[in-house]
Amino acid sequence: MYYNYSSVAPNKELLENIPCYCGCGESEVHKSNYDCFIHENKEDGKAVRDDHRTKCGGGLEIATQSTSDLRSSKLIKQIRQSIDEKYKNSYAKTTPASEV
Repeated sequence: MYYNYSSVAPNKELLENIPCYCGCGESEVHKSNYDCFIHENKEDGKAVRDDHRTKCGGGLEIATQSTSDLRSSKLIKQIRQSIDEKYKNSYAKTTPASEV
């Protein structure tokens, strides 16, 4: 598992705008790919981890690809379009991530 929790915090804005296609929007009530990793953000800035990503190969793959694309200077909108296109016929219903 290349992608780890320490990679999530610096990419919060990105991952909150990227949906997950593993079905966690229904079973886990997730809103975005970020939620596969973080259960809650505390007022003091600390994040409560969600162990969902240890069971979510799709979410892990999406997060890894998204952050790799961001490092390659792609815009969040481009990344979102790419992820939507790649996974639209895969896995399960998407999480309701905000439109970019």
